[in-house]
Amino acid sequence: MVSNHLRTTWSLIDEISGKRTSYSTSKIKRKDSTKINSTNELMHEWKTYFEELLNVKTNINLNTQAIPPAPEDLPINQGPITINEVEQAIKQLKDGKSPGIDYSITPEVLKYGGRWIMNQLCNICNEIYNNQQTPKQFNTNIIIPIPKKGDKTLTTNYRGISLMVMLGVKRTDKIKNNTIYETIKEEPLTQTIQRRQLRFIGHCLRRNTNEFINMYALYTPKSGHGTRKRGRPRLNYPDYVARLINNDTPPTIEEIRKTAVNREEGRKIVVACKPKLFAVE
Repeated sequence: MVSNHLRTTWSLIDEISGKRTSYSTSKIKRKDSTKINSTNELMHEWKTYFEELLNVKTNINLNTQAIPPAPEDLPINQGPITINEVEQAIKQLKDGKSPGIDYSITPEVLKYGGRWIMNQLCNICNEIYNNQQTPKQFNTNIIIPIPKKGDKTLTTNYRGISLMVMLGVKRTDKIKNNTIYETIKEEPLTQTIQRRQLRFIGHCLRRNTNEFINMYALYTPKSGHGTRKRGRPRLNYPDYVARLINNDTPPTIEEIRKTAVNREEGRKIVVACKPKLFAVE
């Protein structure tokens, strides 16, 4: 409730200060600059404009060869939709988003509506899944014209944003990388690189102490090198390695060197490398 009042307040401030000005849609003209005389004509003009804008003709050949079927059945869960899956989908909705044709159903209503809401949503999703037919409302969006730079009386100087039905926002619209990796049973590339870095550091630190590769494996720049240049990481390399080992309580350089001497202990650290700071989302 407070956020709505703040949004209204800032809208008024922007309008009074001249940062944003209100504009009457009654001044909108056709592409040929002729005047629009009625609301029905205005709606028809918007409809024609966005149909031409969104339905762009392409030269892509759709008669391409079909993708061959997988040699084995993929491990896809075809069972009923669970409450947990519904909750995960609802959590991904961002607060403060305007609803579509389901005018009063906002993300906050779904998130904080309690268990009853979750049960009803789960029942609706399973009914759609079993009938294999999506409600028409789920595929219907409200297009809001937003003015761009230029003459605001011409429809061609507007872009559109779509307000979607909140219940029609599928979990598959936003898939986390972790979900993909879990499905294909592969480790994230970032984590593979981190493991190799730790393995190489351990190899360097097990070399003779008088060798160059050992002395500079965890080299720490001295203070007084000046300000950090643009693009340079905020963490130096030893700090980065320490957080790879344990992000909650990073070990000191001496502790890293002591652990790396023991090959078995070093291997355990490499295998367990899954720091929160660098986790792939």
